[in-house]
Amino acid sequence: MSQSAPPPTAIRRLPVGATILEAYGAVLSRLGLAFKAAAVPFALSIVIALLSRMAHGNWFLWFLLVALGFVPYTLFGVAWHRLTLLGPGVAPPPLIPGWSQRHWRFLSYFVAMFLITNVGAVVFAFFIATMMGSVTGDQVSPSQGGAILAVAMIMLTVLFYVILRLSFVFPAVAVDEAYGLGHAWAHTRGQGLRLLAAVTLTALPMLALIWFVATEFGLVVIPEIEVPAGQGAPPPDPAAEDAPAPGAQSMMLAEFVLAAINYVLMALLVSVISIAFRTCTGWVAATAGGPPAPTEVPDDQSD
Repeated sequence: MSQSAPPPTAIRRLPVGATILEAYGAVLSRLGLAFKAAAVPFALSIVIALLSRMAHGNWFLWFLLVALGFVPYTLFGVAWHRLTLLGPGVAPPPLIPGWSQRHWRFLSYFVAMFLITNVGAVVFAFFIATMMGSVTGDQVSPSQGGAILAVAMIMLTVLFYVILRLSFVFPAVAVDEAYGLGHAWAHTRGQGLRLLAAVTLTALPMLALIWFVATEFGLVVIPEIEVPAGQGAPPPDPAAEDAPAPGAQSMMLAEFVLAAINYVLMALLVSVISIAFRTCTGWVAATAGGPPAPTEVPDDQSD
């Protein structure tokens, strides 16, 4: 690539452990560059988050803020993909980022992923509603609740898997490759579960940190699922009902802390996708002398 057409399929398998270690090393060794790349996107994210608190009941403002929310990730994603693939000597992140054709391409694919995710969420909600509608009586039994939870987890995993299979388009676009969703799907064939494992294991420590911080600030990360209460159902917890809501200052501080952790998480995930893209496609920068000769792929490409 860079100087030739993309290979028809992945040229090598993705090593999960090595990819995770390289991603963490790339981010932790470049925290100053991460701060520089995230400065403007972070500020935009905070402004959008604060404005979103004023959007209750205003659908136009809500839709506008959702659309604007794509911009910080696009700015940071393009900068960090380029840094990971091209190196700080070639693509140091600018403190004040500009907006170019590659950002428009990146944004268009990000919107496409957003739409795919939401269509999947609608299908997911339909199946869950169907399963809930099939429950008779006024109480969900443990077996019924377990079945619903299992279906929900399977559907979410499948949706996440599909998004990851298409994610190679982002690093490719960031370095101005002629690359599309079809290329991404071909290059992740047989690598999907490895990519899923690499992304999940990379994210877990940061997600645990987000959970801990949110809990310390008294925020709800995942709301409880309410089921119809029937005879024998446990009574509501008075302590939870009487717990004071976090104050405005705590909420403001929580926004800043969680947004900062989220950008570290984004840097890690962007690094994983970039490293996986480079590994599976054999991509090298044009300045590095062109791509390596394609190597034979093992016959077993199944996930």
